[in-house]
Amino acid sequence: MTTKNSVKNYATVKAAAATTATAKAAGKTVGLAGKAALSLVGLVQIGLALAAFSDLWARPAKQVRLTKPAWIPIILINWVGPLAYFVGGVKR
Repeated sequence: MTTKNSVKNYATVKAAAATTATAKAAGKTVGLAGKAALSLVGLVQIGLALAAFSDLWARPAKQVRLTKPAWIPIILINWVGPLAYFVGGVKR
């Protein structure tokens, strides 16, 4: 049993290494600039959601188009939710 498990583990590790080597050879890795850009996009997305939640919390219910609990899962939808809240969910 131990020999079979070690053979399976070796095969798994070898397959993972081959996949990683193939991705690097094909140029599919993300460089430092790409990682920085993705991090910035992620931070903007989180900031937008936090701003929407903060506004939802502070705004009276009469100034919100749907009920406040209905907006919570909507805001959790990446990019679309917070933008939908600010564009269509707030009465002006």
